[in-house]
Amino acid sequence: MRYNTIILITIITLIVNGCYDSEEDLTVNRQFSLRNLQSKDSIIANGFSFYSFEVEVPGVRYGGSKEISLESTWGEWNNGTNSSTIQIKYNKITDSYTDTVLLKAGRVPGAFSIAVTEKSSHLGTYNFDAIPQYPSFIQILADSVQLKLSPGNTTKIRALFSNDNGFPSYNTKFRFKTQDPVSIFPRDVFIDSAETIATLQISTETRIDTVKVYGELPDLHNPQQFFADTLKIKIINE
Repeated sequence: MRYNTIILITIITLIVNGCYDSEEDLTVNRQFSLRNLQSKDSIIANGFSFYSFEVEVPGVRYGGSKEISLESTWGEWNNGTNSSTIQIKYNKITDSYTDTVLLKAGRVPGAFSIAVTEKSSHLGTYNFDAIPQYPSFIQILADSVQLKLSPGNTTKIRALFSNDNGFPSYNTKFRFKTQDPVSIFPRDVFIDSAETIATLQISTETRIDTVKVYGELPDLHNPQQFFADTLKIKIINE
């Protein structure tokens, strides 16, 4: 009798396993995707806008959270850096592991990429483009330099101003600012030629690895005269 019971249990197990389809436990989305929720040409390098990206990860229904890491070569995530880790929970309404992340725009236009990993597995790298901010005539070629700043130390960087067509108005004041806890001297630089170079002194009360320097033209009463030309700005190490 015992052997008959064992045989019966074995037969039932084989029948159940034979009818079971493991794919029925998988979510609707079977492949990873990172999707730009804006239109193709709407990512603008203005330094302040936020852009939405939808992350969709395959998985098993009602499973645990997915830990996803994102690294962008442009802009910043909500934590103020170019890399971020998020937890994506299963959503039974959409039957998916889906979340939306926000990327703050950088100021340098051009191609950029977002690499995505889950733990140690590389899920994919996605390429996008950031267009210049118009009708601004200022084109930022580089606004960030890699520096090792320590409290009390002073480092020099250079600001390069150039214009292929010649700058239409000389003695134009350009004012520097930064989002980092650093002091800049001088803050105001006069552009006195089509190729102006200014040396800036950077100091800080804390340790910094990357300095982002921005600029603006204060009290510009007649900006229309500049629209035909582009002032190119590049910040480099001294």
